[in-house]
Amino acid sequence: MTMPDLADLVDRRARMMKSSELSAEDAAEVRQLTTDLRQRLSGGARAKTLDPIADQELLRKLARREPVNPVADDADLENRLAGDRRVFAWVHPGLPQRPTNVVWTALWQGLPDSLQAILDPAAPTLDPGTADTAVFYSIWSTETALAGLGQGRRLIEESVTAIADEFPNISNFVTLSPIPGFVSWLNSNLPEVASNVAESPAQTAGSGELARQGAQYLTSWSDKGKLLDPVARFHMGNGARLLRIIAGADTSELGETRSGGLMANYRYAPEDTGANRRVMRQGKLALGDQVINLLRT
Repeated sequence: MTMPDLADLVDRRARMMKSSELSAEDAAEVRQLTTDLRQRLSGGARAKTLDPIADQELLRKLARREPVNPVADDADLENRLAGDRRVFAWVHPGLPQRPTNVVWTALWQGLPDSLQAILDPAAPTLDPGTADTAVFYSIWSTETALAGLGQGRRLIEESVTAIADEFPNISNFVTLSPIPGFVSWLNSNLPEVASNVAESPAQTAGSGELARQGAQYLTSWSDKGKLLDPVARFHMGNGARLLRIIAGADTSELGETRSGGLMANYRYAPEDTGANRRVMRQGKLALGDQVINLLRT
Protein backbone atom coordinates (compact mmCIF):
# COMPACT_ATOMS: atom_id res chain seq x y z
CA MET A 1 0.00 0.00 0.00
CA THR A 2 1.29 3.43 -0.93
CA MET A 3 2.33 5.57 2.04
CA PRO A 4 0.28 8.78 2.31
CA ASP A 5 2.00 11.94 1.13
CA LEU A 6 3.56 13.83 4.05
CA ALA A 7 2.00 17.14 3.06
CA ASP A 8 -1.44 15.51 2.85
CA LEU A 9 -1.08 14.22 6.41
CA VAL A 10 -0.08 17.66 7.68
CA ASP A 11 -3.01 19.28 5.88
CA ARG A 12 -5.43 16.71 7.30
CA ARG A 13 -4.15 17.32 10.82
CA ALA A 14 -4.53 21.07 10.25
CA ARG A 15 -8.15 20.73 9.15
CA MET A 16 -9.04 18.54 12.09
CA MET A 17 -7.28 20.81 14.62
CA LYS A 18 -9.35 23.75 13.40
CA SER A 19 -12.54 22.05 14.53
CA SER A 20 -13.89 23.42 17.80
CA GLU A 21 -15.53 20.10 18.58
CA LEU A 22 -14.10 16.69 17.78
CA SER A 23 -15.86 13.40 18.19
CA ALA A 24 -14.07 10.70 20.13
CA GLU A 25 -13.30 9.01 16.82
CA ASP A 26 -11.86 12.22 15.33
CA ALA A 27 -9.80 12.88 18.46
CA ALA A 28 -8.36 9.40 18.19
CA GLU A 29 -7.48 10.06 14.54
CA VAL A 30 -5.71 13.31 15.47
CA ARG A 31 -3.65 11.42 18.03
CA GLN A 32 -2.76 8.79 15.46
CA LEU A 33 -1.88 11.46 12.88
CA THR A 34 0.32 13.15 15.46
CA THR A 35 2.13 9.91 16.21
CA ASP A 36 2.59 9.11 12.52
CA LEU A 37 3.81 12.61 11.66
CA ARG A 38 6.19 12.78 14.60
CA GLN A 39 7.74 9.48 13.51
CA ARG A 40 8.05 10.48 9.86
CA LEU A 41 9.33 13.99 10.55
CA SER A 42 11.98 12.74 12.96
CA GLY A 43 14.00 11.12 10.19
CA GLY A 44 15.93 13.04 7.55
CA ALA A 45 15.17 16.55 8.78
CA ARG A 46 18.02 19.00 9.34
CA ALA A 47 18.80 22.62 10.05
CA LYS A 48 19.11 24.65 6.87
CA THR A 49 20.59 28.13 6.54
CA LEU A 50 18.07 30.05 4.44
CA ASP A 51 19.63 32.14 1.69
CA PRO A 52 18.16 35.64 1.14
CA ILE A 53 18.23 35.11 -2.65
CA ALA A 54 17.73 31.40 -3.25
CA ASP A 55 15.08 31.12 -0.52
CA GLN A 56 13.50 34.53 -1.05
CA GLU A 57 9.95 33.25 -1.59
CA LEU A 58 10.06 31.03 1.50
CA LEU A 59 11.54 33.81 3.63
CA ARG A 60 8.78 36.20 2.61
CA LYS A 61 6.15 33.60 3.45
CA LEU A 62 7.74 33.02 6.84
CA ALA A 63 8.00 36.77 7.47
CA ARG A 64 4.25 37.15 6.99
CA ARG A 65 3.65 34.51 9.67
CA GLU A 66 6.24 35.65 12.24
CA PRO A 67 4.36 35.57 15.60
CA VAL A 68 7.07 36.47 18.14
CA ASN A 69 8.34 39.78 16.74
CA PRO A 70 6.15 40.45 13.69
CA VAL A 71 7.89 41.78 10.57
CA ALA A 72 6.72 45.34 10.00
CA ASP A 73 7.60 45.96 6.35
CA ASP A 74 10.14 45.29 3.60
CA ALA A 75 12.81 47.39 5.32
CA ASP A 76 12.37 45.32 8.47
CA LEU A 77 12.71 42.08 6.52
CA GLU A 78 15.75 43.38 4.63
CA ASN A 79 17.40 44.18 7.95
CA ARG A 80 16.70 40.67 9.24
CA LEU A 81 18.45 39.26 6.15
CA ALA A 82 21.52 41.53 6.21
CA GLY A 83 25.10 40.29 6.24
CA ASP A 84 25.21 40.22 10.04
CA ARG A 85 22.10 38.03 10.25
CA ARG A 86 21.31 34.38 9.72
CA VAL A 87 17.99 32.53 9.44
CA PHE A 88 17.89 28.81 10.22
CA ALA A 89 14.96 26.50 9.54
CA TRP A 90 14.28 22.89 10.48
CA VAL A 91 13.45 21.31 7.13
CA HIS A 92 12.31 17.81 6.22
CA PRO A 93 13.04 16.73 2.62
CA GLY A 94 9.40 15.73 2.23
CA LEU A 95 8.30 19.28 3.10
CA PRO A 96 11.01 21.51 1.59
CA GLN A 97 8.84 24.64 1.62
CA ARG A 98 7.21 23.96 4.99
CA PRO A 99 9.85 24.00 7.73
CA THR A 100 8.57 23.09 11.18
CA ASN A 101 10.66 25.63 13.13
CA VAL A 102 12.54 28.84 12.37
CA VAL A 103 15.10 30.87 14.30
CA TRP A 104 16.11 34.43 13.37
CA THR A 105 19.66 35.23 14.45
CA ALA A 106 21.70 38.43 14.82
CA LEU A 107 25.50 38.47 14.99
CA TRP A 108 26.34 40.88 17.79
CA GLN A 109 28.97 42.35 20.08
CA GLY A 110 28.36 41.60 23.76
CA LEU A 111 25.12 40.62 25.42
CA PRO A 112 22.05 42.16 23.74
CA ASP A 113 19.83 44.37 25.87
CA SER A 114 17.49 45.96 23.32
CA LEU A 115 15.18 44.34 20.80
CA GLN A 116 14.73 47.69 19.08
CA ALA A 117 18.48 47.92 18.46
CA ILE A 118 18.42 44.51 16.76
CA LEU A 119 15.36 45.39 14.67
CA ASP A 120 16.45 48.94 13.74
CA PRO A 121 16.55 49.01 9.91
CA ALA A 122 18.67 52.19 10.00
CA ALA A 123 21.44 50.60 12.07
CA PRO A 124 24.70 49.87 10.22
CA THR A 125 25.46 46.28 9.30
CA LEU A 126 28.06 44.80 11.61
CA ASP A 127 31.17 43.17 10.22
CA PRO A 128 30.60 39.53 11.26
CA GLY A 129 34.31 39.21 11.86
CA THR A 130 33.99 41.57 14.82
CA ALA A 131 31.03 39.75 16.40
CA ASP A 132 31.51 37.66 19.52
CA THR A 133 27.86 36.74 20.17
CA ALA A 134 25.04 35.11 18.24
CA VAL A 135 21.60 36.27 19.35
CA PHE A 136 18.59 34.06 18.74
CA TYR A 137 15.90 36.72 18.92
CA SER A 138 12.90 34.87 17.50
CA ILE A 139 12.24 31.13 17.61
CA TRP A 140 8.89 29.74 16.56
CA SER A 141 6.81 26.97 15.01
CA THR A 142 5.68 27.85 11.52
CA GLU A 143 2.19 26.33 11.33
CA THR A 144 -0.50 25.32 13.77
CA ALA A 145 -0.63 21.96 11.99
CA LEU A 146 3.04 21.41 12.85
CA ALA A 147 2.77 22.45 16.49
CA GLY A 148 4.38 19.89 18.76
CA LEU A 149 6.02 18.11 15.83
CA GLY A 150 9.11 20.24 15.43
CA GLN A 151 12.65 19.84 16.68
CA GLY A 152 13.31 23.21 18.28
CA ARG A 153 16.11 21.88 20.46
CA ARG A 154 17.92 20.24 17.56
CA LEU A 155 17.43 23.36 15.44
CA ILE A 156 19.18 25.49 18.06
CA GLU A 157 21.95 22.93 18.57
CA GLU A 158 22.66 22.70 14.84
CA SER A 159 22.41 26.48 14.45
CA VAL A 160 25.03 26.91 17.18
CA THR A 161 27.29 24.46 15.35
CA ALA A 162 26.77 26.17 11.99
CA ILE A 163 27.59 29.61 13.39
CA ALA A 164 30.64 28.36 15.29
CA ASP A 165 31.92 26.71 12.10
CA GLU A 166 31.36 29.82 9.99
CA PHE A 167 32.53 32.34 12.61
CA PRO A 168 35.18 30.94 14.99
CA ASN A 169 35.28 34.36 16.68
CA ILE A 170 31.74 33.77 18.03
CA SER A 171 31.66 31.79 21.26
CA ASN A 172 28.65 33.20 23.07
CA PHE A 173 25.17 31.97 22.10
CA VAL A 174 22.21 33.66 23.77
CA THR A 175 18.59 34.52 23.17
CA LEU A 176 16.77 37.80 23.54
CA SER A 177 13.43 36.35 24.53
CA PRO A 178 10.00 37.71 25.35
CA ILE A 179 8.26 36.88 28.63
CA PRO A 180 4.75 36.45 27.23
CA GLY A 181 2.87 35.49 30.38
CA PHE A 182 4.42 38.02 32.74
CA VAL A 183 1.86 40.84 32.72
CA SER A 184 -1.00 38.37 33.01
CA TRP A 185 0.76 36.80 36.02
CA LEU A 186 1.25 40.24 37.54
CA ASN A 187 -2.43 41.04 37.12
CA SER A 188 -3.33 37.88 39.02
CA ASN A 189 -0.68 38.05 41.73
CA LEU A 190 0.47 41.66 42.09
CA PRO A 191 -2.21 43.93 40.63
CA GLU A 192 -0.62 47.07 42.09
CA VAL A 193 2.61 46.39 40.19
CA ALA A 194 0.64 45.54 37.05
CA SER A 195 -1.18 48.85 37.37
CA ASN A 196 2.12 50.72 37.44
CA VAL A 197 3.24 48.89 34.31
CA ALA A 198 0.04 49.80 32.49
CA GLU A 199 0.41 53.48 33.40
CA SER A 200 4.10 53.85 32.52
CA PRO A 201 5.99 53.42 29.25
CA ALA A 202 8.22 50.40 29.06
CA GLN A 203 11.39 52.49 29.30
CA THR A 204 10.52 53.67 32.82
CA ALA A 205 8.33 50.81 33.97
CA GLY A 206 11.34 48.48 33.93
CA SER A 207 12.36 49.23 37.49
CA GLY A 208 14.32 47.04 39.84
CA GLU A 209 11.04 45.87 41.33
CA LEU A 210 9.73 44.82 37.94
CA ALA A 211 12.91 42.87 37.20
CA ARG A 212 12.69 41.16 40.60
CA GLN A 213 9.14 40.10 39.91
CA GLY A 214 10.23 38.93 36.46
CA ALA A 215 12.81 36.69 38.10
CA GLN A 216 10.16 35.29 40.43
CA TYR A 217 7.81 34.60 37.55
CA LEU A 218 10.39 32.95 35.30
CA THR A 219 11.46 30.57 38.07
CA SER A 220 7.93 29.69 39.26
CA TRP A 221 6.46 26.22 38.74
CA SER A 222 2.87 25.26 38.09
CA ASP A 223 0.93 22.69 40.11
CA LYS A 224 1.78 20.21 37.36
CA GLY A 225 5.51 20.67 37.87
CA LYS A 226 6.15 22.82 34.79
CA LEU A 227 7.59 26.32 34.58
CA LEU A 228 4.81 28.86 34.24
CA ASP A 229 6.31 30.76 31.34
CA PRO A 230 6.22 28.83 28.04
CA VAL A 231 9.39 30.46 26.69
CA ALA A 232 11.31 29.72 29.89
CA ARG A 233 9.96 26.18 29.78
CA PHE A 234 11.21 25.74 26.22
CA HIS A 235 14.69 27.17 26.66
CA MET A 236 15.54 25.79 30.08
CA GLY A 237 13.98 22.49 29.14
CA ASN A 238 16.43 22.43 26.23
CA GLY A 239 19.38 23.04 28.53
CA ALA A 240 19.79 26.81 28.42
CA ARG A 241 20.70 28.91 31.44
CA LEU A 242 18.47 31.83 32.42
CA LEU A 243 21.32 34.29 32.32
CA ARG A 244 19.80 37.75 32.68
CA ILE A 245 16.57 39.73 32.88
CA ILE A 246 16.65 43.07 31.09
CA ALA A 247 14.34 45.94 31.96
CA GLY A 248 13.08 48.16 29.14
CA ALA A 249 14.44 45.77 26.51
CA ASP A 250 11.27 45.79 24.38
CA THR A 251 9.71 49.24 24.13
CA SER A 252 7.15 48.26 21.49
CA GLU A 253 3.45 48.20 22.25
CA LEU A 254 3.55 44.40 22.09
CA GLY A 255 6.49 44.33 24.47
CA GLU A 256 4.71 46.51 27.01
CA THR A 257 1.51 44.50 26.75
CA ARG A 258 3.03 41.06 27.23
CA SER A 259 5.93 41.75 29.59
CA GLY A 260 6.10 45.38 30.70
CA GLY A 261 9.15 45.80 28.49
CA LEU A 262 11.11 43.00 30.18
CA MET A 263 13.06 40.46 28.15
CA ALA A 264 15.44 37.65 29.07
CA ASN A 265 18.76 36.28 27.89
CA TYR A 266 19.01 32.49 27.91
CA ARG A 267 22.51 31.18 27.28
CA TYR A 268 23.21 28.05 25.26
CA ALA A 269 26.63 26.64 26.06
CA PRO A 270 27.14 23.20 24.48
CA GLU A 271 29.28 22.09 27.42
CA ASP A 272 26.50 22.94 29.91
CA THR A 273 23.22 21.99 28.26
CA GLY A 274 23.22 18.31 29.23
CA ALA A 275 23.90 19.06 32.90
CA ASN A 276 21.30 21.85 32.89
CA ARG A 277 18.63 19.48 31.56
CA ARG A 278 19.49 16.92 34.22
CA VAL A 279 19.19 19.37 37.13
CA MET A 280 15.88 20.67 35.72
CA ARG A 281 14.47 17.16 35.86
CA GLN A 282 15.30 17.31 39.58
CA GLY A 283 13.30 20.53 39.98
CA LYS A 284 16.31 22.85 39.92
CA LEU A 285 17.18 25.59 37.45
CA ALA A 286 20.41 26.82 35.89
CA LEU A 287 20.55 30.56 36.62
CA GLY A 288 22.98 33.39 36.01
CA ASP A 289 24.37 35.51 38.83
CA GLN A 290 22.12 38.46 37.99
CA VAL A 291 18.99 36.35 38.26
CA ILE A 292 20.19 34.76 41.50
CA ASN A 293 20.76 38.22 42.98
CA LEU A 294 17.30 39.39 41.88
CA LEU A 295 15.75 36.41 43.64
CA ARG A 296 17.63 37.22 46.84
CA THR A 297 16.48 40.86 47.06
